[in-house]
Amino acid sequence: MTRIQNPILPGFNPDPSICRVGDDFYVATSTFEWFPGVQIWHSQNLKDWRLLTRPLNEPRLLNLRGVQSSAGIWAPCLSFHDGIFYLVYTVVSKWRGETPVDAGCFKDTPNFLTTTNSLENGLWSDPVYLNASGFDPSFFHDDNGKTWLTNMEWDYRGDPTYFSGIVLQEYSKAKQMLVGPVRKIFTGSPIGRTEGPHVYKRNGWYYLMTAEGGTSYEHAVSLARSKQITGPYEIHPKNPLLQSFENRTEDKKLLLELAGSSDNQVFFPEHWYSRPQRAGHGSMCILSEKEWALVHLCGRPIQGSIACTRGRETAVQRIIWKEDDWPYVVDEEEKENNLAEFSVSFTWENENADTQSTHFSFTDTFNDPQGINPHFRFLRHRPGMRQDSDKGCLYLQGKESPVSEINQSLVAVSVPFSDYRIETRLHYSPKSFQQMAGLLVRYDERNQYYLHITYDELRGCVIGVLRFIKGVCLYPTYQVAKNADEYRFAAEIRGLSGQYFYGDKQGKWKEIGPELDMRQLSDEYTWPEGFTGTFAGMGCHDLTGKGTEAMFTYFSMHELQHV
Repeated sequence: MTRIQNPILPGFNPDPSICRVGDDFYVATSTFEWFPGVQIWHSQNLKDWRLLTRPLNEPRLLNLRGVQSSAGIWAPCLSFHDGIFYLVYTVVSKWRGETPVDAGCFKDTPNFLTTTNSLENGLWSDPVYLNASGFDPSFFHDDNGKTWLTNMEWDYRGDPTYFSGIVLQEYSKAKQMLVGPVRKIFTGSPIGRTEGPHVYKRNGWYYLMTAEGGTSYEHAVSLARSKQITGPYEIHPKNPLLQSFENRTEDKKLLLELAGSSDNQVFFPEHWYSRPQRAGHGSMCILSEKEWALVHLCGRPIQGSIACTRGRETAVQRIIWKEDDWPYVVDEEEKENNLAEFSVSFTWENENADTQSTHFSFTDTFNDPQGINPHFRFLRHRPGMRQDSDKGCLYLQGKESPVSEINQSLVAVSVPFSDYRIETRLHYSPKSFQQMAGLLVRYDERNQYYLHITYDELRGCVIGVLRFIKGVCLYPTYQVAKNADEYRFAAEIRGLSGQYFYGDKQGKWKEIGPELDMRQLSDEYTWPEGFTGTFAGMGCHDLTGKGTEAMFTYFSMHELQHV
């Protein structure tokens, strides 16, 4: 069992694909329904990482309007060959049903390719359609000049499983299309639910790495090999290569009970307080002949629960190749003096500082002529917004409702910790109950909290906390806003609970709304599951269609000391 204490990319950086070019390491991660699409991180030591680019940053490259939550960009793969970077990815529009009765046997999973000769210049080619037989596409560039695409195959019949195996097809660079026969090269190990394929070659062997076991606590990294890329593949003698699930009898029994239950509350039994982290979905790159690096997805539950509010994160392990031509994760008892642990030094880029912050915090006062903090993201598309760097403010134009999957005006950041405070100041003068703006802590359209200003016909401007829990809207008891058109909103989250605050005229912070149950903003709580973790940010919604604007003068987020 592998325990993941400190991921290298905390907070919503799932499905990592690692690519080494010379002394540079690049990791591409999924972004789901958040725009721009795909995150590419850069490091030269596998310890210090910075966000380099989000390549799918134009409508011609990515259209996410209408995709379901936790759909969108799944499992991108970044590779490099003959001076060109290749990025293949899935754009999922529908992947689940709406109720336990309709779990969603069909998935729409078109796969695309875009290329560039430089990750720095941001110039990516128009997407090339590849196929749609399943998700998690991956390129392998063989030493014989051929390029191959692998992806998992989705079988909507579910007989005996929806995950029917890994398929392979050749890609023609000259024709910019897949050519030749489609071959199913691997149907998985006994763990099942085989996905996330990556192919590597070493000492005449082709190695097929896959993710198995689902994406919760039975998640795993599996490995198989063959002398031919088309197979047959033999499974690693000590498979899985990586897994944090303890495989205890009582845990497996409880997981089966949970799988058949529609009551998400049972996901938090008290005897799972010391639950290990989940781990799986990996890819690897060479460090030396006998030493490689494995990056993989992980999830760290909040103490006292199995709720991963930070979503899926990226961790790294060292692996060594032994005389049997199989790789093994370096365990505590196997460490050699030259195989020290990777320490962690993830950084946020802070536009108010000359150096990068290593404390997972930032404040954006919207006065940078280059634009807003690069860690902000947009829900499915770039919203109607404008920044006035001279005045130090960001204007958001009100769009559709907080449950819209088409056209919301929302700017947010993923939250990489469990104890934190967010804060903002805004100016807003709504004239209708259909107009609102404020501070959100959200998972998706069905699970979110929204401290906002709106309008009441009898009392004028009012503030309150709108809550969406499992798709049910709980309306607040509004109170009259007495601050003219300027408001300060904040939220403090500590583990499984949170609280909203507003600033009064005297500058004091006062509680508003009920205590927030943060378990509902976790991957484990959403139906049927989610992949993104918690987001926090600023929103403006105008159901009248007039597009009224809210002006925000700062947004801050910083980690709180654990108590």
